[in-house]
Amino acid sequence: MQDNTQERQIHRHDNAAIFMHWFNTVCWMVLFITGMGLIFDPHVNYLGMWLPDFLVSVFGSGKTVAQIHMYTGVGWALVFFVFFLFRFKMYAHFVREVMSINPARDFTWMVRKNLQLLLGKNLLKKLGLSTEIPPQPFYNVGQKLFAHQTLVSGMLLFITGLYMFVAVEILANPNPEFWVWARAIHFLIAGLFLAGLLVHFYMAAISSEERPALKSMFTGEVSESYAKHHHKLWYQEVKDETKKE
Repeated sequence: MQDNTQERQIHRHDNAAIFMHWFNTVCWMVLFITGMGLIFDPHVNYLGMWLPDFLVSVFGSGKTVAQIHMYTGVGWALVFFVFFLFRFKMYAHFVREVMSINPARDFTWMVRKNLQLLLGKNLLKKLGLSTEIPPQPFYNVGQKLFAHQTLVSGMLLFITGLYMFVAVEILANPNPEFWVWARAIHFLIAGLFLAGLLVHFYMAAISSEERPALKSMFTGEVSESYAKHHHKLWYQEVKDETKKE
């Protein structure tokens, strides 16, 4: 049996992509914690009042917690804007990859992959069902759908968050009607995004089959066997480019 530690590694992510991934992760954690810490209604805050009470005890007031939340959001948006300007080709490549959908192939992948996660390969074989999933490119369809959600959620959270930031920090006189709608949309989108984020976390950190993908967000590389099994179309592209070189 081949020792995986000696297996050929394939480059997958450059340093800029790795930095943005973890920068995004840290910002989302801060935004989620401070966002939930701003819900002082026990009937709405499903985490309970311990978090708002704790944050107020640490930072002194709810206003300070709100400012941390807002300025973290502003910093997050500014860094992404700078990244968009100076690494436009990389951003365009990412968007092009996640928007390339093959309905028949990707629908089959979604059904069979979820059956594998739910029932396991052994039970599928006993039931006479196929355990083969269609080959995937650089991103599988699950990663693409999460990327779609991230892009849409990010834009809506930025728009509503920017309005609330300007209204509070600059104008100091928010329109009551706009404020209610902006806050409602902001919290709703954040909640929906959190649901997708939990699935993403499970697939990357808990699912043993996808764990190499998480490791690649530190090292920038994946093993040849992982690339061949999980992203066969991309693996074939890498092989073809290597032959040409």
